[in-house]
Amino acid sequence: LQFVNYAEIKNHIICSKLGIAPRYTVDITQADAAATGLTYQYTNAPVTYDFGYGLSYTTYEYGELSIGEQDTDGNFTATVSVTNTGDKAGAEIVELYASNPDSTYENYAPKKRLVAFEKIELDTGETKEVTLKVSGEDMALWNSNTDEYEIEAGTYTFEAGASSQDVKATAQAEITGSDFDGLDISEPVCVYDKSLFLE
Repeated sequence: LQFVNYAEIKNHIICSKLGIAPRYTVDITQADAAATGLTYQYTNAPVTYDFGYGLSYTTYEYGELSIGEQDTDGNFTATVSVTNTGDKAGAEIVELYASNPDSTYENYAPKKRLVAFEKIELDTGETKEVTLKVSGEDMALWNSNTDEYEIEAGTYTFEAGASSQDVKATAQAEITGSDFDGLDISEPVCVYDKSLFLE
């Protein structure tokens, strides 16, 4: 599930005036997550439990995050070391999020997306290097110019951590892909389908 719980009702103006929780005022069957703003990918509101949230009996420390080279299908790996710094053995789910700050879609682009995760078990004081396999399909967005899911080229920010907001390590990497900028009007197009690019 991609939904989050809002921490304070005042984060929705209409809801605060009527005393209605925001989840009851938005059509969650609406497939456009950018329009509803109710997922971790688009919301700006403080939340009670962020996406990927969980508790542990111990604590963890993350090392440097490294992003590998893409293959011809756009797949790549990310690596990060994780150390159990507490006094109990535990299990950690390492989550990797990606964002493209300079996306052609601007505010309509996801603020971040979960692209990989891996569960590891660590004894007290133990360190493991975690390899996260990122699929090109998980990096893809809908390209309105080609009507296909493709990777948008750009300098991406990657965040590794225990949840969408509990970020422990970050890295930037150049990701190759398609140019989403501009609208090809050399052939007839449906302006209603392509209205995102019309200003």
